[in-house]
Amino acid sequence: MLFCCIPVFLSFSLYAQEGKTWIVYEGGKGLGEGRHIVFLSGDEEYRSEEAMPALAKILAYRHGFKCTVLFAINPETGKIDPDYQKNIPGLEALKDADLMIMLLRFRALPQEQMKYVLEYVNAGKPIIGMRTSTHAFQYPKDSPYFKYGAESDVKGWEGGFGRQVLGETWISHHGNHGSESTEGLVNGLFENHPVLTDVRDVWGPTDVYGITDITGDESVLLYGQSLLGMEKGAKPNYHKSILPVAWIKAYATESGKTSRIFNTTMGSAVDLENEGMRRLIINAVYWCLEMEVPRENNVQLVGEFDPTFFGFGKAQKNLIPANFIVDENTVAQVLKEEANKPTASSTVGTYDYNLNIPDDPQKGTLSISVSGNGLEGSLKDGMLDSKLNNFSYENGHLMFDADGDGEIGPVKGDLKFEGNCFEGTLLIVKYNFKAPIEGTRNSN
Repeated sequence: MLFCCIPVFLSFSLYAQEGKTWIVYEGGKGLGEGRHIVFLSGDEEYRSEEAMPALAKILAYRHGFKCTVLFAINPETGKIDPDYQKNIPGLEALKDADLMIMLLRFRALPQEQMKYVLEYVNAGKPIIGMRTSTHAFQYPKDSPYFKYGAESDVKGWEGGFGRQVLGETWISHHGNHGSESTEGLVNGLFENHPVLTDVRDVWGPTDVYGITDITGDESVLLYGQSLLGMEKGAKPNYHKSILPVAWIKAYATESGKTSRIFNTTMGSAVDLENEGMRRLIINAVYWCLEMEVPRENNVQLVGEFDPTFFGFGKAQKNLIPANFIVDENTVAQVLKEEANKPTASSTVGTYDYNLNIPDDPQKGTLSISVSGNGLEGSLKDGMLDSKLNNFSYENGHLMFDADGDGEIGPVKGDLKFEGNCFEGTLLIVKYNFKAPIEGTRNSN
């Protein structure tokens, strides 16, 4: 079991990137060392120009990836202008990118820019799409790129890039836009998928998008429940069906290669205030790059993040890429935080919990999730669910593999099972605890 507690030492070039039409956060010696992620921002409504730098900072400063963020730039002003649909400078960065993350809407990029996107896609490299990327492009019928637009009816490219590559195109607002928010519901059939590692309590003020069907061999990881309100915890609108809001699939390119795809119809800047949403996307980065997804992946925001609410005409005025440079004090603080985190090996030990073990417990696979650093801290009232494997009951002790190295150690105390248990396997592994259960770690 891997916990994301590995210090990241970064070598950031914090020169004033004044005059540049993109921003680069150089990577370091974290798990992402040597990997390059290119972010494409450009939408009029959901503040991708704020969302993409926020994600890039996390992945660079907390994980060590080199991150390049590109913006829609008005060539007349040199400023970030999400309403200008025909210019995203710096797309040549895709030539050495390992992953492309996009939040685009109805872009009509010129040939000298669009060619880099198509070359990347045809190379079979992974892609993460967010929110309006289902309708990332729009070209007139006489354009050679018409087939990539959301309105495409070209055979084999119906629905354009969004439908054929990411899985779906623009259909509709299923939730009431601006009055119904979205609660993310984990698909139990895939609850153990790496992208869903430690993902919980996903919520965002954006509404659920309409979906017909998803192309390819998709696996829906998260469904969206429309809520009757714009605040977390609002009542569900049970008159509306749940629809997919996050899925994975494979895309067979025109060159015969296969790309890993993760797409979510959530992901506006304000959605990223939710930790579960950030974790979903950061986990997807690791999965897309065929890397092991760390447990308790660090998704803390870097620096201040006060995103602008979504809506047309609400973009901040006179922004330039240099506005997203991170100051040296913030860099120093983040490096200190990462360096002081315990490493994975520090979780090895015996854990004593005040648990109520039944006289004749069922055998099987028990999964437990705890809060805090590793297994330190206390378990509060609530649910115990899937994270801890390989348990047995021996000599009055519940035995389990605390650190994933295959060795089973004891847990002393009382454990009460609630739910359906079956000989051989616990098919339902969620249990209610009626009182706080204090837990302390004893290293040995």
